[in-house]
Amino acid sequence: MEKWNSRSLDIVVDRTEWGAFNLLLCGIAYGKRVLPLGWRLLKHAGNSNFDEQKELLDSICPVLPEKCQISLLGDGEFKSVELMKYASTHDWDFNLGQSKSTWMKHPSGKWEQLKELKVSEGNPCYYQGVFLTKEHEYGPVNLIAYWDREKKQIRYLTTNRRACKATLNWGKRRSWIEATFRDFKSGGFQLESSKLTKPYRMDRLLLVMAITYVWCYHVGRWVFKTGKRRQVDTGRKRNHSFFRMGLDWLIQAIPRSIQDFKVGLLPYSSQSDP
Repeated sequence: MEKWNSRSLDIVVDRTEWGAFNLLLCGIAYGKRVLPLGWRLLKHAGNSNFDEQKELLDSICPVLPEKCQISLLGDGEFKSVELMKYASTHDWDFNLGQSKSTWMKHPSGKWEQLKELKVSEGNPCYYQGVFLTKEHEYGPVNLIAYWDREKKQIRYLTTNRRACKATLNWGKRRSWIEATFRDFKSGGFQLESSKLTKPYRMDRLLLVMAITYVWCYHVGRWVFKTGKRRQVDTGRKRNHSFFRMGLDWLIQAIPRSIQDFKVGLLPYSSQSDP
């Protein structure tokens, strides 16, 4: 991480479940994917709480580059005022989802639930300098409400950046982690097929997967940049992600390497035969 050559770093946090496991994961938003940095296997089903989120984020703080603007992106599960305060304490930017039941105080002093905001498709609403929840009255922060065409619902985002179209587009990077979870599961590593039941064993498997995931991603970029894409992605246009291309390339490379190894041993094998 010390060699990270960008001035900014977007950290995405999200959670997914499969079988008996409930995974809270965070990583770097990069190239339409999230490269894993840390995770926790929760001891319960359902949403994570702030203490669990804080423990995970605390664990990655020592490896984050010092001369870099860190940003935290999350969906409505990560809406708490405590998490916004945590980000602010670390001088991080943040873009975190909110639920429609959240109360917002306008600069005029008027209180309104987010579900009462008038939002239509193609016409997002931007609010500057508002305060959130009657319990905390936290702020000032900025808020964006927009229609999510894919999920067919209104979404609400709280941020310390100016509420505008650029901030809205930036915040949508959060969804890249959904593609990463698909890569972990049915789209790549088939994590759902694991027969493991012990958390400590799953934790070890996740470590191997995280390292391999980054490796596959960079192999896929190499395959693409060196003009070898159509060896693993036969369409006229690119259909597969860098991760998928890298994984397929490595899968194909294993039998090729074994065959080359066997061919290389043939002269010696024939000499040693009785």
